[in-house]
Amino acid sequence: MKTKILSFILSLVFIVSLFPLTTNASDNKIYVSFTNGDDSNSGTKSKPVQSIDRDRALMNEDDTIVLLSGTYNQKLVFVNNGGTEEHPLKIEGEEGGRVLFTAYDPITSSWEKYKDNIYRTNIGKYDDIPHALISNNGEFENLMEARWPNAPADDFLKMERAIMDEGSDHYTIVDDALPEGDWTGATAYLWTGYEYEQYLSYARVIKEYTAGDKLKFDYVGEESVTYTPMKGDWYYLTNSLAGLDIAKEYYYDKETGYFYIIMPDNQAPDKNEVHIRTRNSGAEYWGGSNIHLKNIDFFGGFIVQDSHNNVFDDVNVYYGDFFRTNDGYNSHINEFNTTRFHNANNNVWKNSEIAYTYSSGLLINGDNNKVINCDIHDVNYGGGYNACISIEGGADNTLISHNNLYKSGRFLIYFINTGNPGDGYDNTVIEYNDCHNAMYLTRDGGAIYGYHRNGKGVVIKNNWVHDSDKSCGIYLDNECTNFVVRNNVVWNFNESGIVINCSSINNTIYRNTVFDCYEGIQGWPKTEGFSQKGTLIANNAINPTADFITGANAPTLVTNAFKTDFKIDDDYLPLEDSPLIDAGTKLENIDDDFVGDSPDIGAYELGGDYWIPGTF
Repeated sequence: MKTKILSFILSLVFIVSLFPLTTNASDNKIYVSFTNGDDSNSGTKSKPVQSIDRDRALMNEDDTIVLLSGTYNQKLVFVNNGGTEEHPLKIEGEEGGRVLFTAYDPITSSWEKYKDNIYRTNIGKYDDIPHALISNNGEFENLMEARWPNAPADDFLKMERAIMDEGSDHYTIVDDALPEGDWTGATAYLWTGYEYEQYLSYARVIKEYTAGDKLKFDYVGEESVTYTPMKGDWYYLTNSLAGLDIAKEYYYDKETGYFYIIMPDNQAPDKNEVHIRTRNSGAEYWGGSNIHLKNIDFFGGFIVQDSHNNVFDDVNVYYGDFFRTNDGYNSHINEFNTTRFHNANNNVWKNSEIAYTYSSGLLINGDNNKVINCDIHDVNYGGGYNACISIEGGADNTLISHNNLYKSGRFLIYFINTGNPGDGYDNTVIEYNDCHNAMYLTRDGGAIYGYHRNGKGVVIKNNWVHDSDKSCGIYLDNECTNFVVRNNVVWNFNESGIVINCSSINNTIYRNTVFDCYEGIQGWPKTEGFSQKGTLIANNAINPTADFITGANAPTLVTNAFKTDFKIDDDYLPLEDSPLIDAGTKLENIDDDFVGDSPDIGAYELGGDYWIPGTF
């Protein structure tokens, strides 16, 4: 059965080939429908062709390929082709309809009752089924792989986790609450470090299992306390039939080919109701440049590799990747499953939604890429070093503007730590983003985060950064240099609003408003040998406190308002009697629009432009 399914899937893949384009530009639309088209047709809406290959043979330079509404159980692939800068290849979904390319295929085999409310069917032997969905009146709902403790399938980030007992170490989890059943060969996901830090996440195959006592696996972590499983750390178990006990859970036994499920109504699934992930992505560009996509949805990752000058407009990507590999710092990307620009320059992703993925929502590796007016959320279900948007070292001229970034297992924006701290980031701007609800699954991090990075003038400005009970706001961790953090409003973090950990050299922290945080601004550690020389902290309104190095290695502080009644309104603007008005200092080499003789302290200027971040 597996052979037949794979043959069928391969026959559906769109491999878009180069066809010579005619020179008679007509600005027509050529229609394609996989379900109702025929390649002998003329390509009109009433007589669509079936393949994009045939569409391209009919095209003039400025024509547009229009995909008619429907679900395309296939991968959209471009290999070393596309348009030109003057005449890009334009492909768009039907206006007012929905075009979905999906890496998921429906299960068509018959179901039988296994026991109680569990049903099963044999789908053949795959290497793995990393994720599954159910369809409901044309929409899709998430399923959770069987696990302990149970977690809601409709919100992975609110997962319950068990707590390790004394005696846990690099090879062992000890817990007298370990459940009954056969969990040998299943997977343990675990976090390491002190209870208040929980640095790294790992996935390990369980080698030995004793209910109510302990389990063993291959070595985890490094020879350091912060990377060692220990009492108080989080973990959960998955990938065992023993964990299948609540609705919307499933289990796939790759040894027998049986797929097990408990449906929401405890009844047998209907034909085509359960969809399993059988391909690693929904779209792949391998050298496909100058292609404009519009109004198309993808279930599965979207890979842009060695591909330039593309525009993705209203191109939504869901369930970008699900995998069972997690290995600490090495888990910030699954190379073949996530949504990513890799060695890809001059691309624009705009007016889109990216959501529901195990690693990062969007990974940027390349120059001159833009992410504008997007919703990116519910990412990093693995709880590792991932974010709504992760930027590789080596990427220059990135613009991240007017996005809503929220709900992540760790970061919302992450400047990835590479071996060379000076890689990349020239002329990078992070502006007008509404960033909130980070760090759901771990601790020791921030909504916007970099570690050991030379920012080379990265500007983080005019953002709202707020609301997380496990983290900091804007976090320039140890050895970050040359970042500019200005005119941001930061609030409601249980740790610091802004962090500049040592050594923090030549950073500029200017005209930010920070309140309702445990610490307003903080630098740590405050010990000999560390420095914040050259870092400027000026014209900030910060409550409650500031805490960093003093003495010869201290940063330069200029007219900040600490522990002050700001007298700002609900829009964060100073009231007319606010002590922040005209209280700042005009500094050389800093562009600043202000009203009056001096800038106001804080992110907003009374009488100046009132900017609102997020999508427009």
